[in-house]
Amino acid sequence: MVRHVTLEDGKLYQCEVRESGNIVLTNKANFTVDMYLYQKHYTLYRPSTDYSELHLLCYSTFYFSTAVWNWKSHHQQDHQKQIASVKYSEPINVSRTDFVNRLVTLEEQFDGKNFSVRIAPVLFGDAGVYTCSLASNIFPTIELITVKVTAELSDTVTEGGNVTLNCSVSDVTASTRLVWINGDGETVGEKVLNGEEKSLSLIIQKAERDRGKWMCGVFDQDRLQIIVPYYQELNDSLGSIMEPRQH
Repeated sequence: MVRHVTLEDGKLYQCEVRESGNIVLTNKANFTVDMYLYQKHYTLYRPSTDYSELHLLCYSTFYFSTAVWNWKSHHQQDHQKQIASVKYSEPINVSRTDFVNRLVTLEEQFDGKNFSVRIAPVLFGDAGVYTCSLASNIFPTIELITVKVTAELSDTVTEGGNVTLNCSVSDVTASTRLVWINGDGETVGEKVLNGEEKSLSLIIQKAERDRGKWMCGVFDQDRLQIIVPYYQELNDSLGSIMEPRQH
């Protein structure tokens, strides 16, 4: 999975399967990158972790005097908000109301063509629809779907106890499917979601605690969109510490 795709990423890729050092199977895939973002619409998936980031790209081959990024939250269900704006040769204005210092522009000045921004880290509440307008022209419309993995701890967890892991997604379609995978690569939980159900729980029993790693995968039909690992670290004096990390 290639994130933050650039024009240079569009090329031929080759996958090789080796056995005892010998190539037994080869498969190739080629793709090109479309540099024109005018009226394009696409969906991105990002984990809610300390190390996740989102690049919102907006650029054109023509010059424009103004540029604006708007955001409509999935969670708040209110009108879209202006989160960044600029006029040619003037300072860039970034709203700190919802993103504080997590939203920054990728360029120090607006050159009339490029008004790309970056959000890091990505929080679960950042989910929604982001739209970039150059003058009155709508360029990319990006729908961000966020995923988070948490642990339900009723009390201090000891090495012999159970832990309930929850994998939640900010928005779903009729074909969204959540899958829990253990450290051996086995599917141990699966559910097709609907408009109301947006999470899947997994209870880690005492006998499974030594596996130490579980992954939540989000599928759109049969296509994997994102996978978020969840690691368990055991400590004799402090019990179990569960920590999500970006994959």
